Amino acid sequence: MFIFCPLSSVLASNKPSLLNCRSDGAAMKVKIKKWNAVATWRWDLPEDDVCGICQVHFDGTCPTCKYPGDDCSLLSGKCGHNFHMHCILEWIKQESSKGQCPMCRQRFEWTQQQPEQTPLDAEDGD
Repeated sequence: MFIFCPLSSVLASNKPSLLNCRSDGAAMKVKIKKWNAVATWRWDLPEDDVCGICQVHFDGTCPTCKYPGDDCSLLSGKCGHNFHMHCILEWIKQESSKGQCPMCRQRFEWTQQQPEQTPLDAEDGD
């Protein structure tokens, strides 16, 4: 038999064996034999936001990555556009990009901490 309770009820209960999961307010005594926790994550961006270069949702991965997460981080420009890190770095490397945002054509500057060495940094050092 399975009993479905809101997770907030389970976590808020000071007696895990007494859960108030019924709509009439009566407490049921249950014994939890097995607990399978599932975790999810998402970027704190609008739901319809996609990478302006590869057109993949930010909850997905860019074409370079296999798995979402830290290896597929996002970079935000001062212009307000967001991109997968790998996508914007490849874009900036292209001579035709002229270091501009692919969406608004302003000079692309990061709002977050930049990688140690970017193509723009290498050009500025010459």
